[in-house]
Amino acid sequence: MQLLVWESRFNLGIKTFDNHHKRLVEIINNSYRAVQHNSTHRIIILLDELFDYAMYHFFAEEQLMRTHSDPALKDHSREHEEFLFHISAFKKSMTSKEPLYKVPVVVFLKEWFISHVLVVDREYVRLFDNKSKT
Repeated sequence: MQLLVWESRFNLGIKTFDNHHKRLVEIINNSYRAVQHNSTHRIIILLDELFDYAMYHFFAEEQLMRTHSDPALKDHSREHEEFLFHISAFKKSMTSKEPLYKVPVVVFLKEWFISHVLVVDREYVRLFDNKSKT
């Protein structure tokens, strides 16, 4: 079962980033399956994978924004930092003795992905509409 199904509305029209986003959806769905199986160890592994892949994606996104002198770069970068902070906090909670309900983790991932791609990422796409899309 999937928590998040790829929809055409998630396409930004920038092939590289659309592929990155598809991979992020895959990791989120793998995390959801781990939660369903109550596999804390697997969830921790997937949060590490998500953190690493998100860093890779965020770097590429911010580089493109920098190249095009996007005035929203600072705010966009802050959103990325906040996401990474949450992932780190979730992982820390799971590796400590603190009780953590795992379902809110995947709900956060789904909601963040949808709002970030459909709202925040759409802003830089508008800036690039008249420029070459890679």
